Amino acid sequence: MSFFLWLHIEDQVDGAVASKRSFYGSLRVYDGNVGKSNHWRALYHGRINHGRQYLDYETFRAKPSTYYMQFSGAGLAFDFHPKRLTQPEQAINIGVVGLGTGTLASYANSSDSIRFYEINPDVETLAREYFSYLKECPADLSIKLGDARITLEAELAAGESNQFDLLFVDAFSGDSIPIHLFTEEAFDTYLKHLAPDGILVVHITNLHIDLSDPVRVLGDVFDLESIWVERHSKRRGEYYSNWVLMSRQPETLNKIKSQDLHTDWEREEARLIHWTDDYSNLLTVIKWD
Repeated sequence: MSFFLWLHIEDQVDGAVASKRSFYGSLRVYDGNVGKSNHWRALYHGRINHGRQYLDYETFRAKPSTYYMQFSGAGLAFDFHPKRLTQPEQAINIGVVGLGTGTLASYANSSDSIRFYEINPDVETLAREYFSYLKECPADLSIKLGDARITLEAELAAGESNQFDLLFVDAFSGDSIPIHLFTEEAFDTYLKHLAPDGILVVHITNLHIDLSDPVRVLGDVFDLESIWVERHSKRRGEYYSNWVLMSRQPETLNKIKSQDLHTDWEREEARLIHWTDDYSNLLTVIKWD
């Protein structure tokens, strides 16, 4: 979970609470607006925000913020999954590539299961010690450390397909793009772990890189219905965000479309940017303007 940070004018940064430096870079926990009703705590990798939590009120502390609020692509994936629509208390199985502060755990119910895949053990340490999303999550929660794609492939090799109802790909690290998570071979792995009516949810928010075309092209390769959800900051604690939601079954995403909660693609046809393990080119996705 990392993408470019937009600081709001009313946000006051008071100082660092903790920091860790490792092979994966520098991680810092900052508190802002200390002593105020909107006291927040955030996790940064360099200058990139990996999640924020508001601390003063129990009800708001448990709510998702930043890129993950209710009408973001992440929130819509939870609200409009067929199981949530028909029986809200029905168990769903959730997978998340990238931990950050564990914000997505705030959407899980007590009947659900949620598994995070995280490459940096220091992220787990900070998420557990300085944020409460994980410890207050009522679901059956687990974290698997290591490169997510390698771990998912190893699970398949061992005969384990998780059959996730929701699988989130949200694993940017600092300013870098983990291209090996955006190739045809990677998506093939994700889909082998996805339930038949599951939703693959890909976070593509980025100030300088536009990943919509390579993601849409992979959707076409695997005959997936794909919709784009662009959300502008409208409420306290919310950041601008871009998500692509994908499913094998068009009807899984139809209710989001019928309520005009999605965004029209900027281009009717995606540019043919097809990334594989053998070929990728970041120059084709840079926002030159």
